[in-house]
Amino acid sequence: MPASLVVSPDAVELDALGDSVRVQAVVRDTAGVEITDAEVSWSSTDTTVATVSESGWVVAVSEGVTSIVAVSGALADTATVTVAQSAAGISVNPGAVSFDAVGDSVRLVAIAVDRNDHEIAGAVVNWSSSDPAVATVSEGGWVVARGNGVASVVAESGEAADTVTVDVAQDPVSLTLNPTVLRFDAEGDSVRLDAVVADRLGSPVPGQAITWQTTDEMVAIVEDDGWVISRRDGEARIIATSGALADTVPVTVNKVAVALGVTPSELRLGEADNSTLTATLVDANGYRVFTDVIILPEWTSANPELVTVHSFLGTVTGVRAGGVTTITARVGELTGTATVSVKDQIVFNRNFRVWVMNEDGTDPTELSGPTNGDSEPAWSPDGSKIAFVRVVSGQKDIYVMNADGSGPINLTNNTVEDSGPVWSPDGSRIAFISRRDGGNAKLFVMNANGSSPTRLTASDTGQEWRMAWSPDGTRLAYTCSRGRYQICVINAAGGSETILTTYTEGNSDRPAWSPDGSRIAFQRQVDGEWEIFVMNANGSGQTNLTNRAGDDTTPTWSPDGSRIAFVSTREGSAQIYVMNSDGSNPTRLTFGVATAEAPTWSEDGQWITFVAETNGGARNIHRVPAAGGPVENLTEVATPESTPSLRPRP
Repeated sequence: MPASLVVSPDAVELDALGDSVRVQAVVRDTAGVEITDAEVSWSSTDTTVATVSESGWVVAVSEGVTSIVAVSGALADTATVTVAQSAAGISVNPGAVSFDAVGDSVRLVAIAVDRNDHEIAGAVVNWSSSDPAVATVSEGGWVVARGNGVASVVAESGEAADTVTVDVAQDPVSLTLNPTVLRFDAEGDSVRLDAVVADRLGSPVPGQAITWQTTDEMVAIVEDDGWVISRRDGEARIIATSGALADTVPVTVNKVAVALGVTPSELRLGEADNSTLTATLVDANGYRVFTDVIILPEWTSANPELVTVHSFLGTVTGVRAGGVTTITARVGELTGTATVSVKDQIVFNRNFRVWVMNEDGTDPTELSGPTNGDSEPAWSPDGSKIAFVRVVSGQKDIYVMNADGSGPINLTNNTVEDSGPVWSPDGSRIAFISRRDGGNAKLFVMNANGSSPTRLTASDTGQEWRMAWSPDGTRLAYTCSRGRYQICVINAAGGSETILTTYTEGNSDRPAWSPDGSRIAFQRQVDGEWEIFVMNANGSGQTNLTNRAGDDTTPTWSPDGSRIAFVSTREGSAQIYVMNSDGSNPTRLTFGVATAEAPTWSEDGQWITFVAETNGGARNIHRVPAAGGPVENLTEVATPESTPSLRPRP
């Protein structure tokens, strides 16, 4: 009798609807022998998933899981049937997409089918774009245009895939300018117009050529890149076109006077020279504003002692050389200014006579009169007086005279040699060298009128020379012979001297204070050659700035302290060089002269005046631009000239 029933296979997987597979039922007796004629009935627990025939053929109907049951008498067994469609193909609709505006979108529908061409409901579809800059696609198949070009959108489900070509080609439908209105209150003002060519959704269309034009170039002009520049008062329109598209912006120019323009804005005069300034109404950019009203400005000078100006005519007159001031024109609340300077003057010695001339070499004038024993001239800080050394009947004294040579006064009137006058920065005192105490040259100071001459250095041995006042007038640096030549400092009010350099291998000479008083430049012999050194005002941090073959001497600070002029023989003959205050970028300035010496900076730092010997042997005063340029001979005489002294600016 039947003892067992076994269904095989006990599990079946189908990946396409309509697919079929046969399951078999084997009935056996108690001895394990198959009963071939046993009756078996078949059934499916879910015929919506799979059906089964009387002979055991199972057919897939829809995705899911069901059990196939075989029954023989009291015996039964089951097989599990799983229907899970596998995509064998996929199709996307629409098959191609075209956009004419960025931001446009369309939804793609992907249908996946199994190998029997049955649609797979709920199939998982993965979307991708070959170029997201052209088009993007979401998980739901929404395609959005992002930029002009062609991209491929791919739908994938399992091993199946389909591709849709997406073409984005924006259609320009509008041209818009921004800002929409332009108003200018000054000539030369400019505003850039932004021209946007857009598609129907307002997205900018790149790469569109724009043509610009103005209806009145006298009022406003427009450049190829859309910059609008105002000109004279009036109205105009700026027109932008791109193909058949166009837009316009109205432009109004109404210049507003905000100041007075003074012409010339910079003027340089000699003493007693005249020139006339003019004033006009100007806008914020300095362009003239025309009115129907006559402009009658009132003129004033910030320093009438230097430059005067006629209050209504605007005529300026140089009064005193060596300074700069501001001339102001005023009409109501409106003002304008011009900078007027009076040429610096150079005082120098020629054949033991004191001469002055303008900084450009013009108007050379002898001041000494009948005597021929004058030397070492030096301007007072305010430029009103000249100290100098005069020899009369073999007696060498320090004199002072007015800037025009009048009123010479003997300040020392001593039977021994007094020389080397150097003005204090405030002009109240004069430092000098005297041999009145024992014959050695010693450092003295006196009041500017010659009163209260006082010896500063106590030692009777050694000598001092080449003094330099500190910028604040409290100290003097000088060369002192203390075994070797050294750099010393002493308080101008008296006290003990301090030897700043204790170098024993060579001499130190020519101290020069930096304009801020924090450092001292000097020259020192190293291995038999002179080098330019700099040190802190207390003697610390002594640093070699040149360290080159040849002699480097006579350091002189620029007015702003950023550069040092000096004399060097590094290329053979002595020439003028400049370098940065840290020694960098040494640059030769003088060419075409045999030798050069005694560099002196102009107060504005633009020129260096010096004495040079030409190949013919004559010594003349020259100048050269501090930035480099041609050398100018200011004196051009056959007689030797001494070290020049520029009149300080008050």
